[in-house]
Amino acid sequence: MTQEQKQDEIEKRERSDDVRKEMKRLREESVLKNSYESLDLIETNRVHKPSRQSGDKFFCLFQNIQHFNPKRDILRKDFSYLSMDVIFLVEGHNMIQYKYQAEHLFDQFELAHFSSPIWRQTSTGQLCFVNKRLKDNFKFVADNCDMQGNHTYLDDKELVELSLFKLISSSPTGGKSIYILSLYKHPSLAFGDFLKRLKDFLNKYANVLSTSTLLIMGDFNVDFNKEKEKSKLDKLIDM
Repeated sequence: MTQEQKQDEIEKRERSDDVRKEMKRLREESVLKNSYESLDLIETNRVHKPSRQSGDKFFCLFQNIQHFNPKRDILRKDFSYLSMDVIFLVEGHNMIQYKYQAEHLFDQFELAHFSSPIWRQTSTGQLCFVNKRLKDNFKFVADNCDMQGNHTYLDDKELVELSLFKLISSSPTGGKSIYILSLYKHPSLAFGDFLKRLKDFLNKYANVLSTSTLLIMGDFNVDFNKEKEKSKLDKLIDM
């Protein structure tokens, strides 16, 4: 098959296949733009630099993995992870016995956070890995688990996972630290209820967040590109 024939085949699928049509729409109408500069860093071997340079950027990856344990080998071999400073994973379907495997998943990363549900039928569980070069500059602050790091939801319809982290600036000029929130909202949770829980959680740390930059990364299970959903994005931004 020639290159032209391959392209024709792709275009036919994008016109007829529902999934491809939706992905094409998302690319063309996206409100939230993505770029993947971090993948280029594989070529520069940045991950093996002994120390962070002042001009370096900070790269973090957020991913919904939909079950951590059976995908461990896939995650370990994902070359895109190698150029990251921090990796956030959600919907891990974690169990406490998976924590050991998570702690030994990567050679160049440390496990910074691990949460799991008290009820194994729920889809909860977050993981966060930090590149060992930054382990002294990246700290777990809090989540909405109980004291043992367990999510207490018995029903997925009530589920929202929130984990807050602090990235401490290593700049010699004393740059500001930033906070990063990793979140997962179940599709069944009403958006209004989600916003209330998010506000309640962030209000607990208002004394530091009010004077700091907060980066929110998450799976909201809302298509903000659809016209009827754009008002939800406005509510989130104005929160």
